[in-house]
Amino acid sequence: MMGRLDDKVLLLTGAASGIGRASALRAAREGAALFLTDVVTAGLEDTAKRASELGAKVEVRAADISDEQQARSSVAACIERFGRLDVLCNNAGVSVLGPPERAELADWQWRLDVNLLGIVRGVRAFVPAMVQRGAGHVVNTASVAGLNGTPGMSAY
Repeated sequence: MMGRLDDKVLLLTGAASGIGRASALRAAREGAALFLTDVVTAGLEDTAKRASELGAKVEVRAADISDEQQARSSVAACIERFGRLDVLCNNAGVSVLGPPERAELADWQWRLDVNLLGIVRGVRAFVPAMVQRGAGHVVNTASVAGLNGTPGMSAY
């Protein structure tokens, strides 16, 4: 049985848990080769193990999407390992709970660096290789918390 992602290469940020892990496992079931990144290495290794058990070719890389050099080196490593990149899944996201007026400026900056600028860095790092190939897709994960207020998450 052929999967919808047979012979596709996906790079997924934030793959250590949550939506990132679920997306990686779904892509593995659909036949994709996976290049998984996250800053949480234990969770990343667990996701990779589960995806491998589903038959996927998997490469992992500890990488922080808030660092442009790490984003760029991830795409280079993905292309070196798999020869190309078909789908970028910008999934990494972070939050700090609590009243926004009590949040430290560093917490605000961290959220912006990962949740907003992480997508920008992903696009800047990964899309040029797709343009050069003439093919590729970008999937940006967003949270419903951006639409609906949740107590303790207004700074998110």
